[in-house]
Amino acid sequence: MLFADIGLSKRFCAARVSQMTFSSVSLRVGVIFGLLTTAATAQGPQPVADAPRVVEQIQRADYEGDRARLGQLYATLRPVSADGTVLARIHYWRGFAMWRRGMNAFNDSAPSDQIGRDFTLAIAEFERSSQLDGSFVDSNVGLISSLQALAFLNVDNPSVTQKLIPRFVELLKVSVAAAPLNPRLLWVLGASQWYAAPGLSAAEVAERQATAMATYERALALARAQPRTPASPLEPTWGEAEILMNLAWSNLNRTRPDVVAAQQFATQALALVPHWHYVRDILMLQIREAQSPTERIQPPPEARVRILQVSGGSALLRNVTGDYSQHPAVFAELFRVRDRQYLPVGDCFGIYPIDPDTVESSGSLAWQIGVRVVSKDSARLAKPPAPYRIAQLPDVEAAVLETTVQNAAVDGLSILRWLPEHGYVQSGPTRMEYLTHEGSPMLIPARIIVPIKKRKTGLVLPPTR
Repeated sequence: MLFADIGLSKRFCAARVSQMTFSSVSLRVGVIFGLLTTAATAQGPQPVADAPRVVEQIQRADYEGDRARLGQLYATLRPVSADGTVLARIHYWRGFAMWRRGMNAFNDSAPSDQIGRDFTLAIAEFERSSQLDGSFVDSNVGLISSLQALAFLNVDNPSVTQKLIPRFVELLKVSVAAAPLNPRLLWVLGASQWYAAPGLSAAEVAERQATAMATYERALALARAQPRTPASPLEPTWGEAEILMNLAWSNLNRTRPDVVAAQQFATQALALVPHWHYVRDILMLQIREAQSPTERIQPPPEARVRILQVSGGSALLRNVTGDYSQHPAVFAELFRVRDRQYLPVGDCFGIYPIDPDTVESSGSLAWQIGVRVVSKDSARLAKPPAPYRIAQLPDVEAAVLETTVQNAAVDGLSILRWLPEHGYVQSGPTRMEYLTHEGSPMLIPARIIVPIKKRKTGLVLPPTR
């Protein structure tokens, strides 16, 4: 079952709201991120052409926890004459504004009836969106969460909750069956899997948590693989940062907390959304408070090197010559070719066979960019336009180090020190995977991959420390 067949209780609702919402943290530890109470003021209706700009403002206000602004933007984005598909998206974003306005109020002094009105408005907008476009499953993501939040607010009113619970349970089942690869829906599903009904054993609780986190990991991969440029600016593409936040919170609150993992996921979320009030000002503080004195001391990079089997496969590649400042432009073009002809598998990467310190001029640097791909509609990959090509990457054993663009140079050198101390030799060019291409450029999370082999001679360089 997606939900345990239990009666609604305060414990149930707190868990449901905390895991299904944007902040995804328990109410008793400071769940939701905003503390603003100013009422919304209405503005005039906006033409469809202005809708993408308003949508962008809605998302920013949500991250900043600005409830007053969310109310204003809900009023600004009025339904206007448009075809059903466009109108469905406008109602979706109106619902999104009120959904997140309500969620931001759970740590606010706003009265419960005011919060309830926010969720009631959100539910009406999501329902209208779904009526206009039944295939638009993202409407159900917000609808499910809003229904659950409304159930929490009515926890002492069984006549209300008995109507709400069966509805969102069934809606989640139907939605997952219809769109099993929607990362935002899997974000909701993972939260439902996390919830443990009262009376479960410690082993059963741990099992549910592991299942939920596996769903989050799958959702994260799907979020990172979705096209960076949607078919329409009104299509929702949020999710990657939210899933990272859930993974951070879940690692912090699991039966056996992993504070290091929690910090890594929260850092990746902030790299995407540096102005995210909840993650920056609340969740990171909770993570730091949970750290032991030794965990607060960042281990040296070589202590974080892992040996992994890295999968190969068909990759869309392009040679590049010149300074690394070309990264944004060449990756943007790579994304366009990828999204036009292929389906991505995993993260984009750069291959760097030459140390920049060995060349006289950065203009003579030779490197590559690429991404693993599969065909959209057949077993055979289409030929890409020049200067791109399809090549086979081999499966390799590699020394892998999680880092950021800012720290990659020093961390890369640390791997070169790690190799001889552990009896390995580099067997191929260094590759760096970029886990996102959004947010502050220097804070972008990355993964350094150095193909390795054990030295046949067994030669090892003794550590100097």
